[in-house]
Amino acid sequence: MNCSRQKKRDMAALQRLDHRYLSMLKNDYLIEIKPPNSWPDDTYDLLKQYGAPDTCYYLSKNELISGKTLPLREALEHAIGFGFASIISCIPGELAYFEAEQSFGPPPRYLLKKPSNR
Repeated sequence: MNCSRQKKRDMAALQRLDHRYLSMLKNDYLIEIKPPNSWPDDTYDLLKQYGAPDTCYYLSKNELISGKTLPLREALEHAIGFGFASIISCIPGELAYFEAEQSFGPPPRYLLKKPSNR
C-alpha cells in the first residue's frame, strides 16, 4: 500500500475514534487513567509498569510524527495535551496508550491492555 493511502486510512480511523472510541475499542481492554492525568512522566511510569519498551509506534493527527517509531517518553510528550486522538502502540495487540479528542476539560485517556486471561 502506498504511503499516502495508508496515511489517509490512519487519519480516517483516528477521526472515527475521536467520537466513537467507546463503541470501537474493546471495553475489557480499557483502563481509564483518571485525572489529574496530564503529566507525560506519570503516564510513562504507568506504561513501564505494564512492560512497555523504550520505543513505540505513534499514530496521531499530528502528521509530522504520526506513523513513526519514537522513544516512549517523546511520544507521550507529543500525545498528552495535543487535543486530538493519539494512539501509542507499545506492545502490538497487548499494550497501548489512547487519548481521545479534547472537547471540554481534559480529554479521556486510557491504557489499552489485553486482559491476561486470554
